[in-house]
Amino acid sequence: MSELDLHGTPSGLEPAVSAPAPWLALGSLPLPRQRPRATRPFHFGSLAELDAEVACAMQHGLGIEGLSPQTMRWWRMSYTQFRRFLAQEDRAVRFLRGEPDAQAQVLEEWIADLRGRGAKHGTVRAYWCATVSLVDRFTAMHGIWNPLRQFRRPRASPPIPRALYKADAERLLAHLSHGRGTPFLVTRNLAMVGCMVLAGLRRGEVLRLNLQDVQAAARTLRVVCSKGRDGGKTRTAYVPKQLSMLLRAYEAERETAGYAVAEPYFVSRRGHRLKEGAIERLFSTIRTRTGVQVSPHMLRHTYVTLLRQSGVDDRVTMDLAGHASLAMTQRYSAVFSGEHLDAADRLELDF
Repeated sequence: MSELDLHGTPSGLEPAVSAPAPWLALGSLPLPRQRPRATRPFHFGSLAELDAEVACAMQHGLGIEGLSPQTMRWWRMSYTQFRRFLAQEDRAVRFLRGEPDAQAQVLEEWIADLRGRGAKHGTVRAYWCATVSLVDRFTAMHGIWNPLRQFRRPRASPPIPRALYKADAERLLAHLSHGRGTPFLVTRNLAMVGCMVLAGLRRGEVLRLNLQDVQAAARTLRVVCSKGRDGGKTRTAYVPKQLSMLLRAYEAERETAGYAVAEPYFVSRRGHRLKEGAIERLFSTIRTRTGVQVSPHMLRHTYVTLLRQSGVDDRVTMDLAGHASLAMTQRYSAVFSGEHLDAADRLELDF
């Protein structure tokens, strides 16, 4: 089974129908709030017919709902896993013929297969949730039962947040400030990583920054197309004094290099917008040369953790990080072992 292409159809496999689904017609609207009541069984003549519906659902999600490319990759990877499982033995026949008992058995076999191949509990849950979300798109519009909705999603323990100790974050920035390369590259890399650990930006948010999004006087960053539907929400990130210094140093080198009027804020040596591969190569080099096992999203966890350690109120931290709830903010914040003893020492009785 090959990987899915951009629209979710397995490469080399033509959809069973050439015309798009009726709900993808020009002028169609996002999923209605009142979905049609599910009255039809989940029945398809072949995997090719299911592939065609999945492809249309992904087009709808990307083009009409405005979901992010990351969500598309999440859907695509999960459906690829599920389809590869269905293609073995007679599972596709049993799952697609519309019999709930047979579908339940196939779904149980899929979970058992994932666990048997060593998938972690969180991975199994992620595959299941993504497949449910994807299948919901076309079953809801057609009034079809989503067989995955008849089960409780697999449980998984919440992942332990991974953040850097303050000393490691400082060592990381110190390494970048004395890094190899031209002053332009050194200041650019330091400013990019600074946006992650000192302002909490995600990797994609850093790469999408434009020149007009960086307001030096107000010390703010306008973060466009963040997480969420309909192209993602827009928020304001605030620039602490240290990050402001890093950004000013980069802007000076950016102007010296002749990129003063380039629209993308972080540019390559040729003046083009950086891509995700550049971030991946940078962090691979950081891990090799410093020994600090760090990823871009770990720096976002570090940002939230350092705010808490600095005494910033959780409600303010939630706004600074752009979280939708305090629960999310608290989940992002890591508590290191030494903090428990420090907190316990605050309890002191006079006897």
